[in-house]
Amino acid sequence: EVNEGDEAEEEEDEADPGHQERSKWREVMHGDMGNGVPFRPGVFDGVVSISVVQWLCNIDKKGQVPQKRLRELFQTLYNSMRRGAKAVLQFYPESPQQMNLISQAAMKCGFGGGMVVDFPHS
Repeated sequence: EVNEGDEAEEEEDEADPGHQERSKWREVMHGDMGNGVPFRPGVFDGVVSISVVQWLCNIDKKGQVPQKRLRELFQTLYNSMRRGAKAVLQFYPESPQQMNLISQAAMKCGFGGGMVVDFPHS
């Protein structure tokens, strides 16, 4: 769906000589990360995630299984990273069990490293 304002903005952008350079940075992906991420193998040098992963531990719809959703995310994310790439995943687990569920799913998919717990009693 496009409204008149969008069309006018697009026409202005196309008249701008730098339009093509800037437009490549406007790409947005919208999806359910519990279904995995749709990136080609080896395309990322690094990954940063802030306050996202813990949401896969929730069951928001009938039939959702947190373990499967975490595994799908971590396997597709791991595959999309080049060999030797690094990932930093910051999240807020509700409990030690949730922290273990997330870390075990990541490690089963190939991620290594460790956990840093900040403010463990907050």
